[in-house]
Amino acid sequence: MGIRRRQALVLGGSLVALSGCQAATDTADAPTPSMDPEVDAILDRRATALANEDAPGWLAAVDAGNPALVAHEKQVLANLRQLAPEQVRFRRCGRGPDPVAPGRYASSLPLQSIAYDVDLTMRLPGVDAAATTVRHRYVFGRVDGAVTLVDVARGAAVGGEPVPLTDCPWDTCALQVRRRPGVLLAAQSDVDNADALAEVAAQAVTELRRDWGENPLPESFAVFVAADTDTFRGWFGGAAPDWTDGVTVAVRRAGAKDSGDGRYAGTRIAIDLPASRTAGSPYETIKRQLGYAAGLAMLPASPRPASLPGAAEIGAPLWAVEGFAQYLAGRDSSAVRGRAQTRLRAARLAAEPELGAEPELAANPSFYAAPARSTNLALASSLFQFVAGRYGHRRARELYLAAVTRPAGKSAEPDPQAGLAGALARAGLVGASQADAASTDFYAQWRHFVLRS
Repeated sequence: MGIRRRQALVLGGSLVALSGCQAATDTADAPTPSMDPEVDAILDRRATALANEDAPGWLAAVDAGNPALVAHEKQVLANLRQLAPEQVRFRRCGRGPDPVAPGRYASSLPLQSIAYDVDLTMRLPGVDAAATTVRHRYVFGRVDGAVTLVDVARGAAVGGEPVPLTDCPWDTCALQVRRRPGVLLAAQSDVDNADALAEVAAQAVTELRRDWGENPLPESFAVFVAADTDTFRGWFGGAAPDWTDGVTVAVRRAGAKDSGDGRYAGTRIAIDLPASRTAGSPYETIKRQLGYAAGLAMLPASPRPASLPGAAEIGAPLWAVEGFAQYLAGRDSSAVRGRAQTRLRAARLAAEPELGAEPELAANPSFYAAPARSTNLALASSLFQFVAGRYGHRRARELYLAAVTRPAGKSAEPDPQAGLAGALARAGLVGASQADAASTDFYAQWRHFVLRS
């Protein structure tokens, strides 16, 4: 039986829907009959099939005439099986654009096709404190009279959407999963040293637990490793800035209100393996990202997607979040510390304004701005290196906690120097009456530490 197809054609900037076998009297714009009950049944069967490792059940409603889509769905199932999520549920939560255009795997669609936004809710055991949600856009059409999955739309982060459409690692490439104490590492299948990377990540987690003290941490961290930069850039809605070799994405609890209630449910760490080797080593990148993950877990959940590095709106000073993560990455690596000192030395010789008469921590809106970004990172890290060297690691951690934890009833301090003064006082490093950080002996000693780097 022939299936009438709709193809997308762009003419003069407008999207035009065409039917491949449509008579002149047909109405392509007529409303497509609802598929809601059939789609709900298909989504329920997919959740059951995943739980039961039932490949035929998972593929039962997939368009068998589309080999690319079938291969993709087999790959997604294999990836999710390895990740072994709990509390899995697919829920129809709205419709996409109408008329619907072909997306990732189909060049044409049945005339009767509907794009549905579908939330995948799941919990990674040991990684997530609660179930989380990621949104996809599936296209369903009538094939030989039956409602069938005929395409998957491309993911794209949409600013302001509580749950943006997202391409996750398990959607985009074949994964190989390794589990070690404290880490679930999922590497792209092209990565040839996944076992060694899992050991490196486990070592970094052990060091993080030592450095984090009595403060709570999840049982495990999820680390996704991309074999190439293009793949890495496509993960999590393109959350990573173009200058970084890794990114940590905070994920909200399923059903969390837009106002931002409670803490994040967990984090997803993504590593650009080639870039991490160029910048230093995968160990250094993973260790820094673990610092981000631990820090984000302490912050109130934001209604907007949150990821580090790159997020200025995280409800905490970046000089503290970034500085402490950079400091932790260098605590067991002289190479990391050496690069930070080299950056400060170069900035001093170039007479950069951040290292003028009084070193100045950057405010969130300008923290990542070029060309001062690397100096801002090194300067923030030097603060915690100085405190640890003079007073011990515990006091450095206390300064960090004082900086990211707001006093009751107070909003975040927009001025980083005032924020530093308050954090120093709360951490007991200066007197409570010393409101100006630059006037304290502490600041003078830190300045001396910076200038002799």
